[in-house]
Amino acid sequence: MHQKNYSNQNLILKKRIMRKIYLLWFLKKINSPVSIKTGIFLISTTLAGYYISFISIFKNALKSSHSPIDLTSFFVRNFSCADLSSKLIVLMLLASIYLLLEEVFKKRDFYTLKAQ
Repeated sequence: MHQKNYSNQNLILKKRIMRKIYLLWFLKKINSPVSIKTGIFLISTTLAGYYISFISIFKNALKSSHSPIDLTSFFVRNFSCADLSSKLIVLMLLASIYLLLEEVFKKRDFYTLKAQ
């Protein structure tokens, strides 16, 4: 019975250690800039999908504009009339798209990378 208690404690200790190892591994993986920027993009896209009806906006834009200048003025007027939360969500979405595109098209010098 005393031996069972030790094996149970060892099992609990192993599980705690493995949880910490998995947590550290996950934090190292998510620490990359691409992961963080992708997470920001996914969060802002999800928020935008809940609060903003992009399909209705684009339908109205196509109905009311006949040239690229009209289309631009339509979006500027509607953005200026939107509430603060919608503006923040759209700005967060645009910023996350910019950050992702910047990361994708970043010039990298592969020949100077050192093995780690």
